[in-house]
This record gives sequence, structure tokens and C-alpha cells, in this order.
Amino acid sequence: MLVLGSLFFVAALWVATAFLIQRHGAVAPLHYTIYFGIDLTAAADQLYLIPGVATLVWIAHITAAGAVKHVAWRQAWLVLGTVICILLGAILASLNLLDILA
Repeated sequence: MLVLGSLFFVAALWVATAFLIQRHGAVAPLHYTIYFGIDLTAAADQLYLIPGVATLVWIAHITAAGAVKHVAWRQAWLVLGTVICILLGAILASLNLLDILA
């Protein structure tokens, strides 16, 4: 169940990134300060690194969980992979908030 849930979350990251890039166009904000506003931007295509890293983490943790025989370690690998994917999703959500604040 955890594997399918994290797979769904990684797929949702890809979709959310595509929508975010469509809204931003060629340049996306990466950092916002209270005094200067948006002070760091990058090419919007670079945002695809976030779901790409999440996909690689998901594959690596699924592979590591399959290689371990002990159930507790297998679950630990799966939970750790899911937590990392959720943190990457939080990064993407904060970039979406930058768009709202700007």
C-alpha cells in the first residue's frame, strides 16, 4: 500500500510540475524575500529536477527494500523513500506559493 501511495505521489509531482511550468512560462521564481521580493529565478525547465529526483529516490528505495530480507528494514526503506518524496513535494508547493505571493 505504501508503494502504491508513494508512486501516486511521485506521479502527482510530475503533473504539478507541468502545471507550474505552464503558468510561469520560460522563467520560474526560486526564492522570495520579504524585503526584495523574488530575488532568484531560473529557467522553468529546471523545475523538472524536483520530480526527477523524487522518481530516482522512489526507485532506489524500492530496490533497497526488495534487497533486504528483514521486514522492519524493508518498511524503513519504504517509509524513508516516501518521506523524501513528500519533502520534495513541499519544495514544489513552496514554489507554487511564491507564484501566489508575487
